[in-house]
Amino acid sequence: MNVIKIVVDKVPKTCHDCHLQHQESYGDANSKQDEFYVCEVMEQIIDDRLFKPDWCPLVVEDGEVCEWKGVRYKPPGLPVYYAYYPPHDVSYRVSTYRGEEYLFCPDCGKRIKYVEVE
Repeated sequence: MNVIKIVVDKVPKTCHDCHLQHQESYGDANSKQDEFYVCEVMEQIIDDRLFKPDWCPLVVEDGEVCEWKGVRYKPPGLPVYYAYYPPHDVSYRVSTYRGEEYLFCPDCGKRIKYVEVE
């Protein structure tokens, strides 16, 4: 599983201000120790903590949503349910019959808005 985006209430301006980074070092007590900082989420070394790298996954949730259209089904002997399909060219769906639900789209990372269509 790869991290695409992490929705936060406020994105820090630099890695120095982020709580998702930590310091590591290597070497022993008898040799010079090299220290570096690592992004815990992306598991990447941070070159300069005074800047935010372009690979930073933190985003602020905005008003944009990914609309998943629900198609109504009434199979014989089963209750009515909706199968929701994302707008992306993918092969998966979620179903109210199975109780599946995503909060964020696995493809674009936006919050999902489920819309029933006739």
